[in-house]
Amino acid sequence: MTRYHDVSMYFALAIALALLGGTFGNTIRDSTKKTTLKELREALETNEKFWLKKRTYNITGHSCVYAKKVLLENNKYEFEQHFLNNSQKVKHELMAQLSEGQDGAVMNVGQKGGETTVPYTLKYWRYYEKCGILTLTRKNVEECEMHVWDSHIRYDTPYCYAAYKRICPDRQSYEVYKRYCK
Repeated sequence: MTRYHDVSMYFALAIALALLGGTFGNTIRDSTKKTTLKELREALETNEKFWLKKRTYNITGHSCVYAKKVLLENNKYEFEQHFLNNSQKVKHELMAQLSEGQDGAVMNVGQKGGETTVPYTLKYWRYYEKCGILTLTRKNVEECEMHVWDSHIRYDTPYCYAAYKRICPDRQSYEVYKRYCK
């Protein structure tokens, strides 16, 4: 090998590492920034099933949970939530008011026609993985949920998974989506 070839190879390697470092750096930074209402609307703007893949809390017998959009207009989101409760199919008609929150975009979710709502904060959204992390408070504890569009449910979502682990670290995780769900 010539000296010129060695220098050019090291230069190419340095450029590749710099580009990779920039890519990973942006991903880490992006996973910690506050989400926007635009990102929340982007996550919800699908006619696909939006599966709950995993969460940090357990509801015994509860599996195959997904949301199906009925309406997304301005800051109003109406959807059906479907799930299996001990192999029995259940459907709830829900609605949410979308807004900007202190820690990111928020969905205040409740029964259609009901008064009580539960705030869900979008902590992370990765467009290319069609995957997001929502948090909610249950029994005075912040809980995490990972949601994935149907078209991506069987694919690995490494950036989303890393965000899930970062947002709710050192927590047990319960798989809600099973192979038989689809």
